[in-house]
Amino acid sequence: MEEYQPVKVEVFKKDQPVLFNVYLKIGDRFLLYCRKNTVFEAKRLNKLLEKKLPALYILSSEKHLYKQYLNQRLNNLLENKKLPLQTRCELIQEALQDLIESFIKKPQDEILYQKLLFAGLKYGDFLYNTSGAFLSIYPVSVPNSPLLAHSLHVATLALGILRETNFNQENHRTHLAVGAFLHDIAHFYTGFDITQNPKALSEEKQHDYRKHPRDGALKLKELSFFNPLIAKLVLQHEEKIDGSGFPQKLTEKNIEPLALIIGVANAFDKLIIQGTPPKDALKKMLINSVGEYPLDFLQALQSFLKKENLAPL
Repeated sequence: MEEYQPVKVEVFKKDQPVLFNVYLKIGDRFLLYCRKNTVFEAKRLNKLLEKKLPALYILSSEKHLYKQYLNQRLNNLLENKKLPLQTRCELIQEALQDLIESFIKKPQDEILYQKLLFAGLKYGDFLYNTSGAFLSIYPVSVPNSPLLAHSLHVATLALGILRETNFNQENHRTHLAVGAFLHDIAHFYTGFDITQNPKALSEEKQHDYRKHPRDGALKLKELSFFNPLIAKLVLQHEEKIDGSGFPQKLTEKNIEPLALIIGVANAFDKLIIQGTPPKDALKKMLINSVGEYPLDFLQALQSFLKKENLAPL
């Protein structure tokens, strides 16, 4: 028996061929609405949007084709200012999730890597140039993958922190975003539960946990086309300027500044994951993390959260 899954109507664009069959649900029946490799007629698509239809449907067996379609649409979504901001943000999140997940499953695919670089650059541009984007996109909802949600959270927060610093250049945005997307790549392979507090783990499991930055970086360094700086950000994202971090116990002069920005974003989001309200998480960071991260980066976090109303009093 065929299985179907819902997709948002707003995903579709009238001038882009769909790579899969699209179905309309009427009662308990699924009727073919748009055939594979054809385009939606503008009139039909507009009619669906006007009716505010909650969803169309695709075959679960064609989900991989839907992901390809989303990847093609990502740039259009980042540029399309006609959609309501909340809808746009939800679709961008979904497209980014699928792209990150696709690369993690097939890291040897250089085309996926190039798409990830482009997505990192354009995502930064979108957040910086779209009023209200940070507030609409953080936090994201990925019910089946808290780790994937965390990856997107850290990228979003890190780009916000970067905006408030002197490091905010276009190439830095790309490196930072992709480094944040993949900072916990090793956890995807080991199945580590990101909702766990690492301090509550047994000594043996803590030892395994502390290997994840190195394991992730080694995985990426095996790829001849992968940017060494981004791999370095993955390696160093748990380091702290006082030498108390891991895996190398580096001090500030030997840590990439962008890795420290990812570290600040990572530490903040972990507090959120553990149920700490944003305003309290910020207070904890400003009190407990002084000496672990550069003061100007902690102040950049504070400035960013205040400007975007992400840690209301």
